[in-house]
Amino acid sequence: MWGHIALHEHRNMWFASLDSRTDADHARALTKHSIVGERNEDECPGPINSGLFSAFLERGDVRGYFVGHDHVNTYVGNYYGVQLGYAPGTGFGAYGLSGPERNRLRGARVFELDENRPGIYKDTRLVFAKDLGIDLTANDQPIVPRPLNPAQL
Repeated sequence: MWGHIALHEHRNMWFASLDSRTDADHARALTKHSIVGERNEDECPGPINSGLFSAFLERGDVRGYFVGHDHVNTYVGNYYGVQLGYAPGTGFGAYGLSGPERNRLRGARVFELDENRPGIYKDTRLVFAKDLGIDLTANDQPIVPRPLNPAQL
């Protein structure tokens, strides 16, 4: 399942805790929830816990919930049988990291599906713009696309 805004459970997973947010909590969470990726800003869930994650567990068929609202987070983990994760910012118009690293995390999360596999969902991975040879010069990317050259059409 895809959404835009992170759930409170994204943060709970990162720290393996509802209330405590220490480095020791996160160290424990890495193993407990098999977390990989970066957290460069606080999760920004809604003001209340909507119960959506509980609905995932009740349904039993939601394999993952991925969001992108917090542009410089890329982590994913297994939170009680449901993958919770982020896709990085895909364009150059939105905020990124600060300074010379501004565009380092520009990219996308790719979802691998297999029609011959029960549930279809196989795995997910990140592809970054740098892997495709795209110029990542900080603050030097046009926000407005270049006009199409009719000769190239």
